Amino acid sequence: MNLLKGKVQKREGGLFFVETAEKNGLVFPLKGNLESLASKYIDKDVVFGIRPEHLSNEIKDGAAAPVTSTVEIAEPMGSESLVYLKAGSGNLIARIHGEHLFHLGEQVTVQLNMDKVNLFDSATENVIR
Repeated sequence: MNLLKGKVQKREGGLFFVETAEKNGLVFPLKGNLESLASKYIDKDVVFGIRPEHLSNEIKDGAAAPVTSTVEIAEPMGSESLVYLKAGSGNLIARIHGEHLFHLGEQVTVQLNMDKVNLFDSATENVIR
């Protein structure tokens, strides 16, 4: 599972997960159920968790957040690839279906299925429910 450390912050009239990083930290809007769960954690440390199979390079409308990042490592495995994208404090791993050769340094946009995100309380390491 991808685990990103950060905080829940109020911005632009909504709640966002903001990755803790010196530069290029990722920011994701928290909507629907995630927003109501995260409302008790504003300005508190949380961990954002999402599995690689819940990131896709097929951009669609709906409950997803797009991220454009740089390929650090790509592992083609036939019908899918594991692609390690640069995040602010490490990597975000995406399991991308289809036969595509990704190149080191290439910019790739993926969408996160926000319905599949888990937020964890950093202090207790429990899932926020």
